[in-house]
Amino acid sequence: MSELVQGDVIQVNNEFTFQGDANLYSWYLQSSVVVFSDAMDVDMEEFAKAREAALRPLSAILLTFACVSWRRIWPQKSLPRVVSTGFPGTFTPTSGALPGQNSLVVTLYGDVDDPNRHNRGRDFWTGFDADSQANGVWKLGPGDQATLFAAMYATMTSTFEATVSGNEYRIGLFSRTQANKTIPQGDPPIIVDPAAVYFWPLQQVRARSLVRTQRRRAAQDPCEAIFDQDVPSA
Repeated sequence: MSELVQGDVIQVNNEFTFQGDANLYSWYLQSSVVVFSDAMDVDMEEFAKAREAALRPLSAILLTFACVSWRRIWPQKSLPRVVSTGFPGTFTPTSGALPGQNSLVVTLYGDVDDPNRHNRGRDFWTGFDADSQANGVWKLGPGDQATLFAAMYATMTSTFEATVSGNEYRIGLFSRTQANKTIPQGDPPIIVDPAAVYFWPLQQVRARSLVRTQRRRAAQDPCEAIFDQDVPSA
């Protein structure tokens, strides 16, 4: 992989299988301090495995993390790197696992004052115990599995510093639309807008209480309970 420079955006995936279905959790990082420019592979493998280690105690034993993968996605797109892991979740369901399509929706905010489609994202978490919900509503009290998932993001401070290289990365939301934003200027008349904001460090996550069906939209319920978790800055 080509050498890392400050401002590069990397996508890191935790790939897993649950009840026969392949899925992934994606994370975006932007390099903020580069000490060793050729150490990105070491940094990203370390980050991806650390995230897997944080997810395993919250994931049902029927969920298996297959591998971690990463690639630079901005300003150039690199070929992905993959490292197999193969570890199952360690959360033992007391009432049996829910079907894989039943998901906890966690909304990610890069700007809590002015959220929009560019600086907001969603994660769909699966691998839950049937007892973690009641009548289609997640239990969001202290120590409940759904709340622990949301609180897990608090361990993701806005800066991730690799212990091996010292390179630092901001964890957050990336908008390719904003990154490709152009303006008329000079000759040629269209250039990439240098003032366009395309990456927002993660500020807050919000776990929603209704059990959703993964990748299918549902009507917004104004009475739905929520749980907010601030992400501390470095």
